Amino acid sequence: MTTPSFDSVEAQASYGIGLQVGQQLLESGLQGLQPEALLAGLRDALEGSSPAVPVDVVHRALREVHERAEGVRRERTEAMAAEGQAFLQEHAQA
Repeated sequence: MTTPSFDSVEAQASYGIGLQVGQQLLESGLQGLQPEALLAGLRDALEGSSPAVPVDVVHRALREVHERAEGVRRERTEAMAAEGQAFLQEHAQA
């Protein structure tokens, strides 16, 4: 994939939108996303093309990756709570 030139306001704004979306996806905990497929979906939507993947398949896939991300967030939250509890017990006044 070639690097686009960012010599117009539209190109710079487009890049900025992509950067923001990418940062939000990274922070969301969704793992294993494929940038090429993500760009293909964006391109199809922006061009008004028919989806390359059936909508019901997309919905199932989205549900699955969201469930995985929720599991990861839950595990992190539980680990942080356990660490906090251990810290409080260790530093409790006798």
